[in-house]
Amino acid sequence: SVTYSPDGRLIAAGSWKNAQIWDASTGTTFGPPLQTGIVSSVAFSTDGRIVTASADKTTIWDVATRQPTKPVTHAAPVVSAAFSPDGLQVLTASLEKQGTRLWNPHNGSVFRFPLTGPASFAAFCPDPKQKLVVTASWDKPAQVWDYAGKLLASLGPAGKVRSAQFSADCNRVVTASEDNTAQVWEWAPERRVGEALQHTAAVNSAAFSRDGLRVVTASDDKTARIWDAGTGAPISAPLTHGNRVMSAAFSPDGKRVVTGSYDEKVRVWDVWFDFDNTKLLANLAEALSGYKSAELPDKLVKLSGQEKADLLNTVREAAVHPPSGAASTALFLRWYFSISN
Repeated sequence: SVTYSPDGRLIAAGSWKNAQIWDASTGTTFGPPLQTGIVSSVAFSTDGRIVTASADKTTIWDVATRQPTKPVTHAAPVVSAAFSPDGLQVLTASLEKQGTRLWNPHNGSVFRFPLTGPASFAAFCPDPKQKLVVTASWDKPAQVWDYAGKLLASLGPAGKVRSAQFSADCNRVVTASEDNTAQVWEWAPERRVGEALQHTAAVNSAAFSRDGLRVVTASDDKTARIWDAGTGAPISAPLTHGNRVMSAAFSPDGKRVVTGSYDEKVRVWDVWFDFDNTKLLANLAEALSGYKSAELPDKLVKLSGQEKADLLNTVREAAVHPPSGAASTALFLRWYFSISN
């Protein structure tokens, strides 16, 4: 897996060989590998720790000192691990009979097992006020639970879900499946949001941007893709590797995506909005400034109040119902209106 640190300064990745950390701005390694051997999952806490999941154990490390705690052992390979938002719990998914563990990172004691049977992924809700986890497995739907182990929702048909992640507000979940699709869901009540996110091979991971407007997927078809989380429309060209793409994640500011692949490369991509309809942007600028360009060079014409209102309404309508070929610009407009209201 690949991931950014909460402040966006570091990138961590687990691979067949080791767990490694890089400086996100320069691409230089941040010290030697944390551990060697197969590392299936890496995740940062908000207080400078990182948790790694491997063939038979989960280990927590101090990023600055690179010192590990005593590993927590498992009876089968661990496929994902993550800190709770407050850093007081760790959630792991493994191939054990008790597929998920919710446990204390300080002493390894287990609080509970939300899901029985082997699990393919498990993740916390990022909002610390909502005590929720989501699990994925090969023989059950993606499922939402509270910390007490009460099942709250099951999303979609059973089987072969490779990952599931919450949006930042925890109202939505995105799943990645072996049927070549990812899907955005609202879980209360349970319903699909937008079209399925379609690849040409199994989808290994899917994750939201922090603002919840976009989803990035990683697939066995050797690509990662970025999608409109509300409609399911693709809003980027494929981000291509030389082999299966196993994981992808947005930077905290949403301007970049990091991908990890079986081609043994970790890549960082600039994915800030691709403005595919500049006329809409010009309309927004005119509505906000109150002026539009005249036919004569370097001349501006002042707009009336009604003209400004009409232009703004046109832009708002395009944000909700994008014209053909304007999916990315429309998504930017929705983001702009969300932060300006």
